[in-house]
Amino acid sequence: MNKVLGYRKMLGITQQEMAQKLNIGIVAYRNKERGLNQFKEKEMIDILKIYTNKIPNLTLNDIFLDRNSHE
Repeated sequence: MNKVLGYRKMLGITQQEMAQKLNIGIVAYRNKERGLNQFKEKEMIDILKIYTNKIPNLTLNDIFLDRNSHE
């Protein structure tokens, strides 16, 4: 499970709610969450704002950086 999905589920937010908050369609959101498409920079910042309402010390790196990546 990726971290965007994990935090969203932990906070009890649906994909539909996230899509609405980001002003994108649910299919677009779902594809981004699955990693089929990338989140835009503004969307990443908006996601951080949504998540930090409940998890104040969360950072963009916590959500979007894959620490297991070996690029």
